[in-house]
Amino acid sequence: MLWILFEHPYLRRNSIKAARDWDRHSAKLWDAANLIEPIGMLLGFTSVGHIQTAPNIIGSFGLLLLGRES
Repeated sequence: MLWILFEHPYLRRNSIKAARDWDRHSAKLWDAANLIEPIGMLLGFTSVGHIQTAPNIIGSFGLLLLGRES
């Protein structure tokens, strides 16, 4: 609540305008990814392309790599 009380008047007084549009249509890439997402979900639920490993080596390796990142 304090942030709103102090920040809102400041932003109204000092409006910052971008010098140039730097986006270059990145939203189109995001839209394409969102269109492809249901296909990946469908393939995941139907087990198409599922890799069969004995004690889930790939998942364990992925968790090991995640643990090393932090």
